[in-house]
Amino acid sequence: MATARTTRYQCCVCGDPATLSAPDYVELTVQAPDLDGHQWLGAHRSCLNRVFNVEIIIGE
Repeated sequence: MATARTTRYQCCVCGDPATLSAPDYVELTVQAPDLDGHQWLGAHRSCLNRVFNVEIIIGE
């Protein structure tokens, strides 16, 4: 299981920097197959659901 971060990223979809108290905050790791590095992105679950037309469920 991943460890909890003490800081949160701004939502990469809506741009809202106030994610600290957002209960639907998620973090994504994006990595290209041919590269060693990766990029962390933060987002509201509801924003990701709208953009990707999926349902992301947190903690069941």
